Amino acid sequence: MFEYSYQKEDIISNQLTEEIKGSSISAVLSCINTEEQDISIFFETELSTEESNVLDTIISNHPDENYTLTPSTGLIQQIDINKSSKKTSYTTVGRIVYLGSKIIGNIIEVDAIMYMDSGVDSYDIRFVDKTNSSVIIAEKSGITNTEDAIIEITEISNLPSDKSRLDIQVRKNGGTGNTYVYLDSVLVKY
Repeated sequence: MFEYSYQKEDIISNQLTEEIKGSSISAVLSCINTEEQDISIFFETELSTEESNVLDTIISNHPDENYTLTPSTGLIQQIDINKSSKKTSYTTVGRIVYLGSKIIGNIIEVDAIMYMDSGVDSYDIRFVDKTNSSVIIAEKSGITNTEDAIIEITEISNLPSDKSRLDIQVRKNGGTGNTYVYLDSVLVKY
């Protein structure tokens, strides 16, 4: 293996990998290791002078703001929440770090395991992008199950392209102060 070392901030490993693989470099990329500003790029064979110059240019221009990463698909993120709320206004019960559509792809569905006490009229769940002005990206309202059920949310919009914090919020509609909405876990599908 042949190592090429650089110093650069703000490395996006997935993007850098695609930039190298999509370039004129014919050597097989083995791996990229990053630690703070230090980058080590390993190839199975030594780069030619021309390929080395191409790699230098890729590193120099990275991260390329105009580069569109081919997002991953078929990924699943499981988040255990195990929280309840008795509030009639939206309350944050969990958070997700979403890497952004440029890196991980679009969220295509969210499944939440939830239920409410029998004294509650209904409940709502939503996902809010707190990094970008609290934009609502997914919401389901008027849910009425009183036993554990999988609540599917497939209408998802306004996804950020860059890394963002998404808050999971719930609220109950009606009921007394001693009745609750329960969120056990969330499954995010990309």
